[in-house]
Amino acid sequence: MSDAASVDQAPAPRRAGGAKLHYPAIGLAGGGAIAIMGVALGWWQYSFPLENGVATVVLKGTDDWTGVLCMLFGFLAIFAGIALLVEDTQMRTIGAALGVAVGLLVLVTGVVGLFRADAVVGIPQPLGSTLGGGEDGGLINDVAIGVYVSILGGVIATAGAALASRGKSS
Repeated sequence: MSDAASVDQAPAPRRAGGAKLHYPAIGLAGGGAIAIMGVALGWWQYSFPLENGVATVVLKGTDDWTGVLCMLFGFLAIFAGIALLVEDTQMRTIGAALGVAVGLLVLVTGVVGLFRADAVVGIPQPLGSTLGGGEDGGLINDVAIGVYVSILGGVIATAGAALASRGKSS
């Protein structure tokens, strides 16, 4: 037997119970879970000077509509990943289509969240007037690590859904 034929006949990875791993479902559901964890980690932060240093406050993704939608779409990605495991072909097709849409929506809401730091944090007026240091009181707005984690989850979920829609699952 030639090497090319043996590669085509290579066994698929299996779990302990003997069932084949379903990589698109793992990618879709795992990407949704990663996006949800990113929302919980924190999406934005602001820092302001104090006498003895700098104080930083981290805001979670749920403090704005973008994070709330990202979390909702993350849960839907998990459910779509579960739908890919169902034996019914029509259900798997619906799960793949829903997964593509939801994965892209997780990605889009994360990217929109990148640009909403100023809108979410704003400038607390009492703080801005008491700290000195300019009109904003030395306030520094920035994005936190969670928004990048959510975007990564969206990329993974979209890749898993794209694999499922290609029909290369098993």
